[in-house]
Amino acid sequence: MSARIRNKVRVGDTLARVGGDEFVLMIPDVKNVDQINLIKTKLLKMISTPFEVDGHIAQVTASIGISLADDLLKEPAVLIRQADLAMHEAKQFGRNNAQWYSLNMEGKFNKRLDLKVKLKNALANREFELYYQPQVEAGSERLIGLEALLRWKHPELGLIGPDEFIPIAEEMGLIVEIGQWVVKEAAAYNYSLQKRGLAKIVMAVNLSSLQFQQDDFIEQLEIILVKSKLEPKWLELELTESLMLENIEQVVQKLQEIKRLGVSVAIDDFGTGFSSLSYLKRLPIDRIKIDKSFIRELVTDHKDGAIIRAIIAMAHQLGLKVIAEGVETIAQTKMLHRMLCDELQGYFFAKPLPTDSLEVFLEDYLPNRNLKAEHDLPTLLLVDDEDNILYSLRRVLRKEPYKILTCNNAIEAFELLASNDVQVILSDQRMPKMNGTEFLSRVKDMYPETVRLILSGYTDLRTVTDAINHGFIYKFITKPWQDEELKKELQSAFRKYKQSVSISD
Repeated sequence: MSARIRNKVRVGDTLARVGGDEFVLMIPDVKNVDQINLIKTKLLKMISTPFEVDGHIAQVTASIGISLADDLLKEPAVLIRQADLAMHEAKQFGRNNAQWYSLNMEGKFNKRLDLKVKLKNALANREFELYYQPQVEAGSERLIGLEALLRWKHPELGLIGPDEFIPIAEEMGLIVEIGQWVVKEAAAYNYSLQKRGLAKIVMAVNLSSLQFQQDDFIEQLEIILVKSKLEPKWLELELTESLMLENIEQVVQKLQEIKRLGVSVAIDDFGTGFSSLSYLKRLPIDRIKIDKSFIRELVTDHKDGAIIRAIIAMAHQLGLKVIAEGVETIAQTKMLHRMLCDELQGYFFAKPLPTDSLEVFLEDYLPNRNLKAEHDLPTLLLVDDEDNILYSLRRVLRKEPYKILTCNNAIEAFELLASNDVQVILSDQRMPKMNGTEFLSRVKDMYPETVRLILSGYTDLRTVTDAINHGFIYKFITKPWQDEELKKELQSAFRKYKQSVSISD
């Protein structure tokens, strides 16, 4: 690698190897920033090019930090320190990239150093606390589990988020000791809940890679179960996809030992890593957790819906349960239930709660408190950005045997579609942000069984005709409409829905 980099530098540049895998490149006479950007791009590409070592192909990538001297800088060592800070920033951004030094890096670096010092004493000073987020069964909303989530309450700095201190704990190796405390605390608390008759549910605990890889991990887990008196079936360990693939043979062996103890295992944040389906079938696991990034736009993005359906179908074929995390709306709740997702977790049910708030929640919790009863009547969705049009349509249809839903735009319509069993949709064509044909084309992908009609003027005829030819819409009704004609077309649409459902059934 030294030879590679040396071959790319200019005459007059200085290259030094300052550590095991660290180099410093000094580039004088820089004319502009673009020149530096061009050099760093070439370096990243050149370093990542595969090479051969003893008959084996190897590939590495680089994290590059860049600092620029100015007239105020007197000490060359300061320039190197700044580049080093920027290099660590590049590592934080996922590696294989370059970052320029900026003043705010000093603050971040100093804060990180300060957290390192404080983190050493946090466990001994009992500054850590567990919050618990409920997990429910999809459909019934019956409470089936809790996930234990670590929080750090520093007496001076206040609440410090796990995203901020967990990477530091892993870097320092403290995560093993902290992780053992989390498992011990969560198991003991679950036993306490059961003994007091507050809940008899599974407690899920996240494991770090370092903790799982400890040689005595199984022995420590057995000791915790014995001391806590918790039956193993009431404890679940959550592991990440990347951890599962680090050394598949050792991972499978250790997971089998965990299963022999009677503890269940889940893959956390499924879909965000690099899962191999050939490995997945070998792993002795019980549950897959769909990452919240797929849930966020589930209601409006048919691609997220397709991914989730595929994950659920695959998991069920493998005999695994599926839990979706990050559920925040009733629309997501109902849509996931229709997709046959087994369990749900998210702010829609409860935020992570400290023990006192959790116990109040457990005492007051009633399943199905959020879900409204479904109406027996066939459901019609009316979409138009003008309230007077919606009023007129409702007035015309007030005596028809329909449950009528109304909204002003496509985003609201997707929420209603996810929350209700809609058979027929009547949409205006000319709406801001997303017109009727575009909206109904997306509806066709997500809800192909619906019958879709559009309200349109003659000026939109070509667009609407194209939509009919592509199967996005069933029929169009011209504006202004004839009341009786409108009623007949809707009756026809509901008959078509019944026929298509009967055929597919």
